[in-house]
Amino acid sequence: MNLKNQKINYQNLYGKHILLCRILRDGIIVLGVKEDKNKKIYTVEGIDNVQNILKDFWNNINNKEKVSFNTLNDDNIEVMNIENKTIIIINIPRANRRNKPIFINNNPLTGTYKRFNDGDFKCNEHEVRSMIIDSGEKSKDSVVLEEYNIKNINMETFKNYRKSFEIHKGDSHKWNFVSDEEFLCLINAMDRKNKKLTLAGLLMFGNREDILNILPSFYLDYREVEEIHNPNLRWKARITSMDDNVVGNLWSFFNKIVNKLTADIEIPFALNEKMMRIENTPVHESIREALVNSLIHFQIDESGSVIIEKGERYFKFSNPGNMRIPIKEAFNGGKSDPRNPILHQIFSYLGYGERAGSGLFNIKATWKEKNWKEPIIEETLNPNRTTLILSMEKKLQGTNKFLEKFPEKFLENEQKILDIIKEKPNITQIELSNILKITPRAIRKIMKKLKENKIIERIGSDRKGYWKINL
Repeated sequence: MNLKNQKINYQNLYGKHILLCRILRDGIIVLGVKEDKNKKIYTVEGIDNVQNILKDFWNNINNKEKVSFNTLNDDNIEVMNIENKTIIIINIPRANRRNKPIFINNNPLTGTYKRFNDGDFKCNEHEVRSMIIDSGEKSKDSVVLEEYNIKNINMETFKNYRKSFEIHKGDSHKWNFVSDEEFLCLINAMDRKNKKLTLAGLLMFGNREDILNILPSFYLDYREVEEIHNPNLRWKARITSMDDNVVGNLWSFFNKIVNKLTADIEIPFALNEKMMRIENTPVHESIREALVNSLIHFQIDESGSVIIEKGERYFKFSNPGNMRIPIKEAFNGGKSDPRNPILHQIFSYLGYGERAGSGLFNIKATWKEKNWKEPIIEETLNPNRTTLILSMEKKLQGTNKFLEKFPEKFLENEQKILDIIKEKPNITQIELSNILKITPRAIRKIMKKLKENKIIERIGSDRKGYWKINL
């Protein structure tokens, strides 16, 4: 979020600063509010000539000489009166990857910026070219490796996958009767024309040395955290793609850790139609889904490890690269834009990796059913990284009895706001808007409803006070 007072050079704002918020994620720019970063105080100063400023804004943002692409419309602009002063709030939607890089002054290599913490940084050539590659339709994992063929496949790993395929699809499936080369072609792990491996095929079934020859920074890391501090023991358990007993490819790593991840999850006693105990639950499925997501969505040309971390009451799934669709849309389901579609496809043949963008939606629904804290996705820059956090801690207690007082569209954000206020009672409504990626108007409506139902109250002044939860 950028807070700008009235004296700003607006022409610069319309180009560079709006561009920065749209490079990777949505954001908010507030005109007419001064921020004291040391005291963490916001002062409303207001702006004059609102209509002239808005006219100038649209002229600049739609000028191809200034900004390469504009996705804003009238719905993204909100004019508000606070303390008898006028401010302008610009809600900046996340840019579609197909429109990136968004740049100024007609030059992507010198005019592409990103925001990191409180600073604005020019993207280097590698970052710009990564955006250009990511904007295309051809995926990185579909690249055919001219010097790699079936001899570079680790056959033990591959045979394990074929056996799993047979179990999942049934022993009568016609693919069970084809040759290894033909099977690799059918799942797009091998190019049919010249019988060379795709990058997906090598990553999935290749030997560690061959994978590192193509991707020197490729590293998979599983950690079980020791929650009780022990200076002599950092991890209770750890498995990496460099371990001697791990082949080093994705399928080998997946099989080494998937059962460890779910080993401690309680399984309620239930029987299926054959009167056999059900050993699989929606929680097991959600954790496997999260694991597969990290393995298939990592950005291949970005440095950094895929890190899977298991704590006593939480899981973290972290991979290089940022989300391709907005986080809110990802949790709502229905949209899918896999970065590595062949890897996605290979896992999906065995029932892993939901199609149609329903994976995160199902995870969220499962966590809601268990009344656990809502899943969180964090995105960071320098380096680009996405982390999914699944906490098994209960939500803020005492909230459910109030839910019937809220319209359906408020329920999700109402709980989020209460969780945030519990952690940071002095948070401002503008800060809530930025964290939750919803408009200040929506925040005000929810807060008003919470106050009307006496769920929260404001203690002290708007500037120096704090929120109290009455539960």
